[in-house]
Amino acid sequence: MENLDVTATNDSCSSVEFPSIKDYFMAKNAVCLTFVVMGAGILLLISILFFDTTRHVIRNSPSRAKSHAIFVLALYPTVGLLYYIALIIPRASLVLDAISQILISIGLYQLFCSFVAYCGGESELAVKLKDTQLIMKVPPCCCWFCCSCLPSPYVTKNILRRLKILVLQQAVVQGFLYCLSIVFWVENPDLHETVNWCIQIFVIISITSGMWGLIMATRHFRTHMDTKFHFTQKFIMFQLILVLPKVTLIIVKSLESTHVLPCHLPFTRHVYFNVIYSGSVMLEVLLLLFATRIYYKRDLKSNAVDLNQRISTIFGTDQSDIEVNNKGIENSGFQ
Repeated sequence: MENLDVTATNDSCSSVEFPSIKDYFMAKNAVCLTFVVMGAGILLLISILFFDTTRHVIRNSPSRAKSHAIFVLALYPTVGLLYYIALIIPRASLVLDAISQILISIGLYQLFCSFVAYCGGESELAVKLKDTQLIMKVPPCCCWFCCSCLPSPYVTKNILRRLKILVLQQAVVQGFLYCLSIVFWVENPDLHETVNWCIQIFVIISITSGMWGLIMATRHFRTHMDTKFHFTQKFIMFQLILVLPKVTLIIVKSLESTHVLPCHLPFTRHVYFNVIYSGSVMLEVLLLLFATRIYYKRDLKSNAVDLNQRISTIFGTDQSDIEVNNKGIENSGFQ
């Protein structure tokens, strides 16, 4: 009889089903409540950083780049909120994780569009780069032997559109794959656990292709355009918000599969996995937003100073004189 009880307990602890929200909070689990309180504080900090950075972008960014930049920045509080809801309502975690990954994929496309907008738009960028060659042997494609024969075409408007499609496919493909994953989960959670690894393979292929397109564009823009826009730094920060949650998922999932995580019914190992994973991703989002805002708040101010320095060099005037003249024009000419 005792063996049957032990077997039943082991089966319950290995369950991938989540408790209802009532059972979830009625258990008054210390770990869960700690993560919920800390998550609320993290979400508040994310919101403060977002509004501060967005205000700067609205005031200083070029008009054609504002909407793209704000969309990219808005992903941080949105993803943080989604994972906080997943922390509170564990049964919604799969759907919310799928939504966050789809939004991040769309954000990757918006990041590409913001880079193009900072450079003056698609048509102007094609004219500026018409005599330059696009290097296609960049990570991750440069690691494959079959990519050694890739050409280096001259940049045209058509090439820029192909790069845009390569980045955009990530949002479309991942949207379809995550919807398929949710269908399997609704049909049978155990079947979803089995099939999900196959789906993730196609997700990785799609992400790799999208990253390849954006890396090609970022490296080319960085080489031939104004470096004050910090293309590389912004891309790396956004790349981390895509990669870090997946690395965290693998680490926490391995802790669950090796039975390192505790089991206090109704808090199974899978419930602890969701709590730790959601809380960790929220902390990562906060740190990445803090690093990202440095480049979004720095670039245009640096450009303004650089422009004054160029004018003073051409006309042989002091930069302080230019600033005084600018203030005089503002105070006298347009009152």
